[in-house]
Amino acid sequence: MDSTGPRQGFQRTASIEQRVSAIQAALDDRGLNASEAVDELDHLAQEQWVPQNGARVVARAWAVPAFRERLLADGRSAVAELGLALPRHHRHLVVLENTATIHNVICCSLCSCTAFTLIGLPPDWYKDLEYRARVVRESRSVLKEMGLELDPRIEVRV
Repeated sequence: MDSTGPRQGFQRTASIEQRVSAIQAALDDRGLNASEAVDELDHLAQEQWVPQNGARVVARAWAVPAFRERLLADGRSAVAELGLALPRHHRHLVVLENTATIHNVICCSLCSCTAFTLIGLPPDWYKDLEYRARVVRESRSVLKEMGLELDPRIEVRV
C-alpha cells in the first residue's frame, strides 16, 4: 500500500458472511459443533419463535381478564401458563398496556432483551440507529409514517 491508499481490488476486511463462516469453521474444527448450533437456532427462529406466540398471549389477555391482570403483574409467569418459555437470561417480561389515554412504543437499545421467543426476531429497521433515534425524539411522526395517527390528547411513552 502506498500513501494514496489500498491497492485497487485489495479488500482489507472480510465480509460479515466470510467472517461468520471462518469463525464457525474454526469452532467446528475444535469439536464445538457451531454448525449444529446455528442450524438449531435457525430452526427455532423459523418454527418456534414466531409472532403467533405473542398473538396468542394478547388474545388470551383480551378474552380472560384474570389472565390479563396476571400478565401485567408478572409477564414471565403468565406466558408460562400458555406453555411459552423465555430464555434463562430473560429474568423478567414487562408487559405494557395501551389505554385510551396512553400509547406505549418500545424502542430497541440493542441490549438483547427483546422477547423474541414470543414475538419472533425483530425486523432490521427496529434495530436501525435512525429509527431508534427518531422514535425517541419524534414518536408521533414515526408512528404516523407507519400508519398510526394518534389523537393529540393521547400520551406517547417510549
